[in-house]
This record gives sequence, C-alpha cells and structure tokens, in this order.
Amino acid sequence: MSVVHEIDDTDGALVALIVAGNTPTAAATTLGFAASTIYRRMRGPAFRLALAEARAGLWNPQCEALHEAANGSIATMIEIRDSEEHPAAVRLKASVAIIELAVRLHSIINVETRLVVLEAALVEDSEPVAA
Repeated sequence: MSVVHEIDDTDGALVALIVAGNTPTAAATTLGFAASTIYRRMRGPAFRLALAEARAGLWNPQCEALHEAANGSIATMIEIRDSEEHPAAVRLKASVAIIELAVRLHSIINVETRLVVLEAALVEDSEPVAA
C-alpha cells in the first residue's frame, strides 16, 4: 500500500541518494548542504515514511515473483490435499499448511493496513498548522 508523502524536491533527491547507498554526509555534499541540515531533514516524519516506502519499493519485483510462485505452490498443496493417491498424513499436512498460510496472510494484510493508517495520521499530526 502506498501513502502520498508531502516532501519537497530536495527531500526527494535525498531519498533517492540514500536508497542508492549514499551516506547522509555524501548526500549532503552532492546536494550542497551541510551534513547537519541533511540529518535534520532526515528526522522529519514525512521524510522517514518516504524513505521507508522507497526502500520497500526496491523489493517489489521480488515480491511479485514470490506472489506468482506462491499461487502455484498453493495450487499444489490443494491438489495434494484433494488427491486420494497421497496418504492421509500427507493430505493433512497440506491442509494444515494451507490454513497456516491463510492465517499469516490475513494477519500481514491486517497489520499493513493499520500501519499505513497510523503512518498517515503521524504525518498529518506533524504538519504545521497554517495561521
């Protein structure tokens, strides 16, 4: 899930540099700022959320490949569960694996959804109120 973070172009460039593996000090030099300015910017909630989202985005291709592989694995477990050719113990293990996977997936989705809502609230609460 993605939340839109209100960061300026400088923070966007800083996120890109950090995600690319630059240290904050090296990023400060590249952007023409003092290191203390970069560290201050990096403490901001919107920046931290944007950085976390950018880092997570690096894993999207691998996550998609795992998702596709998981669908095939689930189909295999269901086939084993439903097949009379396999012993009852094997079918039982396949059934348990399917249930455990479903419970974990539900939990992850639930926690992720709640986390996104909390992160958005944090960014809203930290934004200065216009006079």
